[in-house]
Amino acid sequence: MLGFGAGGSVLGNAPLGGPLYGAVAAGVGNEGGYVSVDNRGFRRAGRVRGTVLLAAAVLGVAGCSGSTEGSPTAVESAATSAASGETSGGGSAAASTSAKSEEGALWDPCALPESAISGTGLEPASKESGIANVDFTDADWKTCDWRATAGWYNFGMYSGTPTLDEVRARPDYTSFVPRSVGAREALQFRDTGATAHLTCAMAVAVPQGIVMFDVQARASVGVKDDPCVVLDRHVADLAEYLPAS
Repeated sequence: MLGFGAGGSVLGNAPLGGPLYGAVAAGVGNEGGYVSVDNRGFRRAGRVRGTVLLAAAVLGVAGCSGSTEGSPTAVESAATSAASGETSGGGSAAASTSAKSEEGALWDPCALPESAISGTGLEPASKESGIANVDFTDADWKTCDWRATAGWYNFGMYSGTPTLDEVRARPDYTSFVPRSVGAREALQFRDTGATAHLTCAMAVAVPQGIVMFDVQARASVGVKDDPCVVLDRHVADLAEYLPAS
C-alpha cells in the first residue's frame, strides 16, 4: 500500500506488503487527491497540492483484527424502504437502476443523477470519475468525488469488492463504530494519524462488497463542522440509490 512522505513522495506501507503491480503518474490541480487501490483493499489519503502518483497495487489484505467501539446506530433516511428493495419518491427506482452497472459488475457512483448530487449539497460540475480521471475498474473499484457547496470539504463514494470485515482489519483505519443504513450493515471509521480529525468515512454492505462514503475536509480551509455529522447527512440522502440487496 502506498502513502505520502514528506514533500508528497510516495512511500511503501510495510504492514500490508505485496508487489507493486503498476503505477501511473497523474497531474491534478490544487487540492487534488490520490488513492492506491488493489483488488481486495483500499487506501484513502488526504488531499494534496500538485502532481501526485496514483498506483494500483496487487496486495493481500492484512489478516489482523480490529476493534469496534460503541453499539450499532442507524442513519435515518427518507429512503430506508428503498434500501430493503422498495422505492420512495417519484423516479428513485429509475435513478437507482441507472446508477447500476451490468449485473455482476461494480455499481458506479458516478452514474448518480445530478439532482441527487445537488440535492445533498454537492457541486455536480465538480464530479471526478476515478481519481484524477484514472479508471481503477480493473482493480475492482469505481470511484467518484465531488466538491461540497459549503466549500470546506470534498465528498467521495468508492464502490468495491472488499467486505466490512476486511475494512475493519485495516491498520490504517481507526475509531470503528458499527452502524446501520436502513436494513444494511455499515461501519463508520476514520483514518489514522494526524489527519484523522479532517476525515470521516462509512462502508456500507452491498451485494458486490461495499460502497464507501467519505468526507475529507480541505486542509487549506479547515474543519467547519463535524465530518461525521456531515457524512451522516450525505449517507441519508444517497442511500436510496445503492444497489438493491
